Amino acid sequence: MIDQEIDGRIAWTRATLAPGDGWVRLSEACAAELLGAAAQLRAHPLPVLALDPVDFDLGHCRRAMGDIRQMLVHGPGFAIVDRLSLERIERAEAVGPALRRALRAVKDGRPALVDVITRP
Repeated sequence: MIDQEIDGRIAWTRATLAPGDGWVRLSEACAAELLGAAAQLRAHPLPVLALDPVDFDLGHCRRAMGDIRQMLVHGPGFAIVDRLSLERIERAEAVGPALRRALRAVKDGRPALVDVITRP
């Protein structure tokens, strides 16, 4: 049970959220990095726990996850990542644990709720 008042941007309701609040569109460069990581994982599958983000070139994703971290801390407290096209990656790869683990880790090295919304 919550025993204190919650205020600020994290205390939102449907009526107070502006269109687009919490949505993050990946840049083409970030999407390309994720597609490259997916191709590398496809060619050389590893158990999820053996993955280390330093093994992948994710500089643009690191910057995007920094922006997402700001949204989590100073915004509505959630982020929906958009624009990983299913025309270039299998849905199971896009929403699977390997890429989610890489995104969580490049955010700041700590686990966070990261979900990827895919659209054809």
